[in-house]
Amino acid sequence: MLLLLLVMVVGTCSYMGYLANYCAEIEAEYIAWLRALVIVGAYVEKTGSWPASWRDLEKMEGLEEPGWPQNAEWIKQRIVVDFDADINDLSGQSFQEFSAIRPRRPNSLCESPYNREVYVGPLLEAVRHAVARGKRSSNACRTDVAPSPENEPNFP
Repeated sequence: MLLLLLVMVVGTCSYMGYLANYCAEIEAEYIAWLRALVIVGAYVEKTGSWPASWRDLEKMEGLEEPGWPQNAEWIKQRIVVDFDADINDLSGQSFQEFSAIRPRRPNSLCESPYNREVYVGPLLEAVRHAVARGKRSSNACRTDVAPSPENEPNFP
């Protein structure tokens, strides 16, 4: 009887330790995901393009994200960034569809509709702004674009 009680106590403590570790890692993934969204958003705002690699993000200057790029490895261990994503395709996505930055394993905190709207929404706005800015600048130099109210300069 004493042995059974000892096994139950040890088993319960082991499970509680596992659960605490699991919860801590879920929270770490969530924090890494949030930081990745901010870092990539700043990159998109600054360059007008989607990053091609972690190196692009690490060498970006002027980012005021605490600990970046020193903590890049910590984020890379927890987050996947689709560096092959097309910024034009991303600009048409909703925050529910967006998956170009995601945790390495399913994480309910990152999948929460509220969190996705609040934290993915600003990144998608930066993406849409960059795409619109790119289209305006590319149309300004094109000679094959027929004059229309959409691409006509707006002089006072």
